[in-house]
Amino acid sequence: MPTSTVRRYLHKENIYGRTAIPKSLVTVDNAKRRVEWFHNHKTWSIDKWKTVIWSDESSFTLFPTTGRVHVWRIPAQAYDPDCLRPTVKHGGGSVMVWAAVSWFSAGPIVTLKGRITGEKYREVLADQVHPMMKIWIPAGDGIFQNDNAPNLAARVVQSWFDEHEDEVEHLPWPPQPPDLDIIEPLWSILELSIRNRYPPPASLTELSRYLHEEWYNIPLNTIKNLYDSIPRRIQAVLHAKGGPTPY
Repeated sequence: MPTSTVRRYLHKENIYGRTAIPKSLVTVDNAKRRVEWFHNHKTWSIDKWKTVIWSDESSFTLFPTTGRVHVWRIPAQAYDPDCLRPTVKHGGGSVMVWAAVSWFSAGPIVTLKGRITGEKYREVLADQVHPMMKIWIPAGDGIFQNDNAPNLAARVVQSWFDEHEDEVEHLPWPPQPPDLDIIEPLWSILELSIRNRYPPPASLTELSRYLHEEWYNIPLNTIKNLYDSIPRRIQAVLHAKGGPTPY
C-alpha cells in the first residue's frame, strides 16, 4: 500500500505526527504506590486540604534555554541588541528558590545558595515552617508538605520532623507526585512572568529580585483555584490507575 494512502487513512482517524508530551516516568511499582496513596486521601474534604501548606524548590535560568521570545520591531532592527534573545551556555547561570503557599497567601520565597543539602534544607524548615504555621494555621492543625527528593528525605531532615511532630504534621508523599503538587503550575506562571519582564533581568542578583517580586504578584485566586482542583487531580490519578495524567 502506498505511503500516501496509509497517511490518508491515518489522518481520517485524526492520527497525525505530534510532539510527545514530556512527563515523569511512572514505573509499575510507583503506579501501585501512587494508587494506594491517592486512595488513602480521596476522602479528604477541601477544608482538610486547606490546612496543608505546600512547599517546593525550582531553578530558574538567567536567559531562557527553550521556547521562542517575541519582540516588536521593524525588519531593520533584526540585530538590534534590544531585539535579540541572548543565548549562552547553560542559560547564563541559574537561581534556585524554595517557596511555600497556603490557602491564605503566597510566600515565603527564599533564594537558596549552592547545592541544596539536607543540612541546608533543615535550616529552611527551622526558619520558615513555624512562622508559617502560626500565621496561616493558628488553630494548630496545619499539615506541611514537601516532596521526597533524596536531599529532602535525608536523615537530618527527617529528624527535624521527628523532633517537631507535636507542632508540625508532615504529609507523607507518594512517588512521582507532580499530578497533585499544586506548586508545579505556579512555577510555570512565575517563569512566564519573568520572561515577560522588560527589560529582562541582566544578572543573577536581578533575577532573584524579580522572582521574589513576581511570586508575590501571583493572584490569590490562582492559588485557591489550585486547591479546589485537588479532588479532580486525585480522581484523575485513580482513573489512570496510577499512571500519568493531564495535570
